[in-house]
Amino acid sequence: MINQLAAGPDGNIWYTVFGVPKVYSISSSGVVSTYELSRSQRQVDPESMAVGGNGMVYLKFFEEGVVRFDPTVDTTQTLRYADGSAAQPVVQQMVTASDGTVWFSASGPRHEFLGYVSPAHQRLVAFRAPNAVGYVIEMAAQPNGNIFFTGSGSGGQSYVGQIDDAAQVEITPASGVDYEDTGLTVNENDDIAFCLWSENQRGRGYTWKAYEGTY
Repeated sequence: MINQLAAGPDGNIWYTVFGVPKVYSISSSGVVSTYELSRSQRQVDPESMAVGGNGMVYLKFFEEGVVRFDPTVDTTQTLRYADGSAAQPVVQQMVTASDGTVWFSASGPRHEFLGYVSPAHQRLVAFRAPNAVGYVIEMAAQPNGNIFFTGSGSGGQSYVGQIDDAAQVEITPASGVDYEDTGLTVNENDDIAFCLWSENQRGRGYTWKAYEGTY
């Protein structure tokens, strides 16, 4: 079963499989390539994945943090913040912007953060998110360079957040967006859709919910 899935700048699709210490890619012509990862068994499954404009594959593991995998030489490197830490704040979700920069959400002991992987130094760069930002559920990149994210803030208020190309953050309360919404996607017109996890008399299941207009 596929665990994580991400598109590369060259059109290749990268993915991981639950319980398998490998990374796979599928080319536009359908050729599948397999890359071994040297990982302990409990560190096999990444919690998030993104492919940068430099062709590097970024994998977020529960204990180790963000690991950069270079498919050209089959090597991995744990990325760190400027202070040398690889653990705090804890990276949660990752997404690749249209310019190839990998952005992420992160959680600290008392605050939430947003950040990116520095293209020049390959370090994690984080800044404190606005107070309205609680735990980030999903992130998605818009073709024009903006990043959208959803989550639940103080008091359980759901929101839609946007990071523009100047790293300015805008938060909009979003009624009807549940805490467990997942599968965020956005197009060039800012049209947003979520995959909703819900329970009803027929049991649990996923349904798509599209939001009219823009945020």
